[in-house]
Amino acid sequence: MEGKDLKRVMEYYRVRGRPMPMPEALYVMRRTCEALDYAHNCRNSQGQPMNIVHRDISPQNVLVSYGGDVKLIDFGIAKTTGRLTETVAGSIKGKFGYMSPEQVSGKPVDLRSDIFACGTVLWELLTNTRLFKSETDIITMQMVRRAEINPPSSVNPAVPPALDRIVLRALARDPAHRYQNAGELLDDLERFIVESGNSCSSQHLARWMNDVFEQDRLQAEQRQRMLAASAPLTEEGHNTLSAPRPSLEIVDPQRFASIPPQPTKTVTGQATVTGSYTETEYVMVSSHKPWIVVGILVVLLITGGVLVLTLWPRSSVMKVVVPSTPTVVHTSALADDAGHRRAPVGDLRAPSPPVATTQPPAPHRPRHIPRHHHRVRAPVPPVTPPTEAPLRPPPTPAAGRLLVASKPWARVWIDGRDTGRNTPIPAGAPLVLAPGSHRVTLYVNERRFDFRVTVTAGETAKLIQNLPITR
Repeated sequence: MEGKDLKRVMEYYRVRGRPMPMPEALYVMRRTCEALDYAHNCRNSQGQPMNIVHRDISPQNVLVSYGGDVKLIDFGIAKTTGRLTETVAGSIKGKFGYMSPEQVSGKPVDLRSDIFACGTVLWELLTNTRLFKSETDIITMQMVRRAEINPPSSVNPAVPPALDRIVLRALARDPAHRYQNAGELLDDLERFIVESGNSCSSQHLARWMNDVFEQDRLQAEQRQRMLAASAPLTEEGHNTLSAPRPSLEIVDPQRFASIPPQPTKTVTGQATVTGSYTETEYVMVSSHKPWIVVGILVVLLITGGVLVLTLWPRSSVMKVVVPSTPTVVHTSALADDAGHRRAPVGDLRAPSPPVATTQPPAPHRPRHIPRHHHRVRAPVPPVTPPTEAPLRPPPTPAAGRLLVASKPWARVWIDGRDTGRNTPIPAGAPLVLAPGSHRVTLYVNERRFDFRVTVTAGETAKLIQNLPITR
């Protein structure tokens, strides 16, 4: 999974002197709490709770991918009831700046210790400042043991009081005053996200990660392509990454500065070119040699084809226009069916002079009108109907909005129709409904819960429910 851990994301904003945007920070912490709640409630094959305690919740162990995924990793020092070996009493495991007071004191820890670590990470995300950090580890441990914590709004005034209360409850010195499990912290975070409108999705987080770390993402994709190109081919013709060639080993870019340059020498004819390649340049040149040769050959072929088409002799075709001799058509007078003579038809190009005849002109006779003839009626112009103003649709009443949140998440149906959305439905993208009473149905694992909600025009209604389903 290509991406960044949360520590590098926080360092990016710490250098720029501003905290991480609140919607993205709350989404990362919400997904972390979901993963932690799953681990706390995990059961073994016999159905017994394993009581897993991570004991090392820190920004280094929260991964954010370029695809918008959030992963909680490094359960290496996690404590469970089913482990074959137990931690030595009084030993300290984890990072001092993200421990709970009881963990620093060497006392027994439970899942509430992970809640304190989550509160520490959330405090630092909102303020862009380390909460427990000093010159020595001893002083840092003393700060954690005292747990004298100011609200995040004292450092970042943009943090609202409701979020201050959530953070301070997670950082309570006494475990009995904290959230008793990750599910309770997750419920309050989701409720605050819905009510404050700081909603964020995995797609939004992916776009944000790609915009902020665009150069790092491109380097990661290049490393993947180089790794795929360096893998040997199997009998089926597919690449395998089981045994990469040593000459094409991919090295972390941060180590390039410490690697001495590798001298190289290239002899071309009688001229000798000397220089040096770094390990990265040597890897890129050696892996791209076949493609460079192929590219040169393609360019030469295209250039040769263009030259052939340009210089090839073409046969010219000359058009010869032969003037046609004008012909004069002389026609004699024709007789119609009634025995009358018609006027002669002359040349169509130019009027011909009158032709002298030796016969005397026929006497004028009245034109014979046939007995039966067809009457031709003049076409009736189309009647255009008068244009009328388009009818305007009746004004629709103002709509209302509905926000829905539930624990656990559920599918939302309105008045017997599937909305296609799951909880939470935040203020940034509410459900728009007609004013009046509506039936809201929540489906969780084929279980149905019905609620009645009244929506007022121009106002926002909220439905927040804890569904009676055991985890």
